[in-house]
Amino acid sequence: MGYLRQDPLQHLLDPDFATSDASDPVIEQWLSEDFKNDVVLVGAGEVSGTDWKLQKCCDTDEIIFLCLLCAYLVIIYFLWNTVVMKPMKLIAVFVHEMGHATACWMTCGKVVAIEVYGNEGGVTKYVGGWRWFIIPAGYVGGAFWGAFFVVLSGNRWSSLVAAIIFTVGMTVSLFYSP
Repeated sequence: MGYLRQDPLQHLLDPDFATSDASDPVIEQWLSEDFKNDVVLVGAGEVSGTDWKLQKCCDTDEIIFLCLLCAYLVIIYFLWNTVVMKPMKLIAVFVHEMGHATACWMTCGKVVAIEVYGNEGGVTKYVGGWRWFIIPAGYVGGAFWGAFFVVLSGNRWSSLVAAIIFTVGMTVSLFYSP
């Protein structure tokens, strides 16, 4: 991947990055219009322009990904209100409630109980802590743990670590069930 400058971090140090590079006629052409070969050489680096014709789009990998994504969405659509998806929904409720519990612990509160109901609802009962921090933490915690598990699913060892962390979290919540 090429950059407009030799040092890819130079634009962070130069507040006039856009205006100083636009004075170069080759880069000015790159910034303002399409060109035939779709590649302009700038110094030792190579800069690609926009592929408006989408000639480099949809190789085999992209087509397989899009097909699998569509299949996934269709399967989820038809299975959403079935018993097959019930465990996944309850796990989502658990992660949400653990977000509240984690925020309570972070603000020196005490978690009295974590309850996850069969109707896909739940409640975290707590004493103390900062209420304004605990209440939105269910959604923030769900987003955080979702991103955390996606990052850890990159290879076999990190997937194992993610599974162990999740299992420990589920086990810890058993001690707080009524």
